[in-house]
Amino acid sequence: MKEWHNKYNSFNSMKALVHVPYWKKAYDTNTIAPPLFVSVDPSAICQLNCKHCNAAEALQTKQGMMSKETVDQLIQVFKNQWFTASICIGGGGEPLTNDNTYYLIDQLKENNIQIAFVTNGVKLNKNIETILKCDYLGISVDCATSKTFSVVKGVNEDIFNTVIRNISNITSKGLEICYKYLLLPTNYNEIYDAIKLAKNIGCDLFHMRPGSDPWFDRNMIRFNENIIKIVEEQINRARSDFEDDNFKIFSVVNKFSENWSPKLTFNKCYTCLTTCYISFDGTIGLCCDRRGDNSIELGNISESNIWGSEKHKNIHNSIDVKQCPRCTFSSVNEIYENVIIKDRMFYNFF
Repeated sequence: MKEWHNKYNSFNSMKALVHVPYWKKAYDTNTIAPPLFVSVDPSAICQLNCKHCNAAEALQTKQGMMSKETVDQLIQVFKNQWFTASICIGGGGEPLTNDNTYYLIDQLKENNIQIAFVTNGVKLNKNIETILKCDYLGISVDCATSKTFSVVKGVNEDIFNTVIRNISNITSKGLEICYKYLLLPTNYNEIYDAIKLAKNIGCDLFHMRPGSDPWFDRNMIRFNENIIKIVEEQINRARSDFEDDNFKIFSVVNKFSENWSPKLTFNKCYTCLTTCYISFDGTIGLCCDRRGDNSIELGNISESNIWGSEKHKNIHNSIDVKQCPRCTFSSVNEIYENVIIKDRMFYNFF
């Protein structure tokens, strides 16, 4: 299935190639370079009940909201120690359940750190001027109708109308808006209608990818040939009917096998050496796909010299990728093995 028309787009994971010299220097000196990109989860509370969420188990056992003091700690580390270039706000809960998320955005903007923001859209109706400071906004809708929304999200159907209304009120204000669609066996038959809706309410992008099992339940999501065929037909028809210079459709399946199950294309996890997520209490986790898994937690942002420590290296060495769920950053691992370690591209030659 065609993923996009123009390969120069924000969803093309091969953009990680630009960081090869930075990571290569660290690899050659047996050190771990500070993370240029970090995910921040300002809340571990969510109004929805999505069983497929990779943080679903963690949300049952560890809830809370990031304080302004923790935000200030993060900013100091990002600015003075890690020299972080970009942040994705989202993750282990709904960020807009925490009013301090607006403070986080303000502080990141003041320090010239680029911001991607991912939300479920339920509370996307206040402090719009602050949200507009972000560089990208993705709303996880995952359906086209209130009935399917209720099934997928595990909540009342009426919330769907709130989300669509909130999206409509923030489009056409200069911020790139993406209607996100996680493909599941419960929503595959209304992708065409979702794309049509996304365009009608003013979104700039539509992004679909297959869902996959969370790390704590490996028997949840399966696709068959009939589902894949129906999805491809809908995507192709929607491209013909709706895609233009102002509205783009992305159907990203390159990290999956032919039956849209996760595929293993690398031997070791090197992503844990290049990025991380930080939860509401400052805990540093080395895999965003395994939120709540204590085995990949490095420590707390308040601890000095924790990044690049022996503990960090030991976690890297202990990860068995054959036990991992779908890998968000599989391309980073591929690039690390094939370009940095083996230099199969001879990247110094143009």
